[in-house]
Amino acid sequence: MGGTAPPARPPVAGLPPVERMTTSTAFRRIAIFGAGALGLYIGGRLAQAGQQVTLVVRPGSTLALPLLIEEQGRIETCATLAVGSSDRGEAQDLVVIAVKAHQLPAAWPEIRRWIGPETRLLFIQNGLPWWYFLGEGGPHDGRTLLASDPDGRLAAEVDLQRSIACIVHKSAERRDRQHVVAVNTPGDRFIIGQPQGGQDAALAKLAELMRGAGLPVEISPDLRASVWEKLYGNVALNPLSAITGCDLATMLAKPETRRLIESSIEEAIAVARACGIQTATRAAERLRRADQVAARGSVRTSMLQDRLAGRRLEVGPIIGAVVELARLQGVATPHLDTLYACASAISERIDEPTGAAIPITHEQSTRKTA
Repeated sequence: MGGTAPPARPPVAGLPPVERMTTSTAFRRIAIFGAGALGLYIGGRLAQAGQQVTLVVRPGSTLALPLLIEEQGRIETCATLAVGSSDRGEAQDLVVIAVKAHQLPAAWPEIRRWIGPETRLLFIQNGLPWWYFLGEGGPHDGRTLLASDPDGRLAAEVDLQRSIACIVHKSAERRDRQHVVAVNTPGDRFIIGQPQGGQDAALAKLAELMRGAGLPVEISPDLRASVWEKLYGNVALNPLSAITGCDLATMLAKPETRRLIESSIEEAIAVARACGIQTATRAAERLRRADQVAARGSVRTSMLQDRLAGRRLEVGPIIGAVVELARLQGVATPHLDTLYACASAISERIDEPTGAAIPITHEQSTRKTA
């Protein structure tokens, strides 16, 4: 699956060609799309390290500043962050794209406004990414992953030569409009790599920048395998938490839900192997990692946080894409199918503009089915 880098794709219409990165100007100006817990945490740490960071919000939206980051019992103030409107793009050295994966296709037209001749893109999303089959080298090379890129817009318009992907092993939660709490767990890290494989000066420079901001970084030689390693936990824990409303510790402590999580992880591992991923990971090992995170306190998955905040759930890229690949490879996934169906039903009943769950009427709750 890793292999050699595929031939460079032709320039993307509407985007300037990528120019050679110069060390003196690399990544000084950074825009962050996605002002959730992780986006704010990363933006705050980069700003504290001396970078010019702009948090990009929708027109008419605001952010409460200064940002407060709480980590290891300390609260630090990030006073140098700027806020910009997404419809007023200004070319950046680096655009960090931390919007939810299911929101990315709709956000892409505004993200394009912030891309200049030397801009690199850092994609931080959960689940199987839209670029999964681009340059993959297998029998499905070039295929569009519909659960992550329903209309194929990202595959058609995003220039992979500009792109770096990041898999985050770090928990954070937004306590209020300006307060982010980061949870520290053994094994926390930010794994970065290029979807097309290989390494270049931009990737090395980004790793240097992130380490300087206190973000532990690894460069992955096999990005797709790294995506699956993170996904083994998310594919079960995220939807189940949104369905039950439980934090990690509660789900892992109850024998019935723990068995469901373990069975779901085993199914995801089977799908990964069918896709050519060589992994030694076992479900029990992934559960131990979850236990370590849960031991830090009441940790809620990002999907549960979204449900409580009245936001649509990231079910497509996190679990729908795994089910899509399972069908493609002929792998049975009964537990994942059930989680996907239930989480999708919940997500569809969230009225996102008002931030509230659509109520079930008495007529609906008593209606009989054949």
